[in-house]
Amino acid sequence: PIVDLYRSVSAIIVRRYKLNNTPTELTYLLVKKPRKSHAWQFPQGGQDEGETGTEAALRELREECGSDLGVSLVDTAPVGEYQYKFPR
Repeated sequence: PIVDLYRSVSAIIVRRYKLNNTPTELTYLLVKKPRKSHAWQFPQGGQDEGETGTEAALRELREECGSDLGVSLVDTAPVGEYQYKFPR
């Protein structure tokens, strides 16, 4: 029998207030993934064994956007879960 494989992945939603600090105006960080059709998404990637979701999300942010990006976590609770069949 074929078994569906799922991989743990973490993502991080980075938002900031516009320069005038108006709470109603937010900017979100998306990264461009180089694929056949370029994809825009929140920084995300596979979760390594023994790594928490928060650790994985912050590591992926550093890998995809550089280590000099300063981030303060507002919360570490997951905001949702999404599953899809991992391509073989």
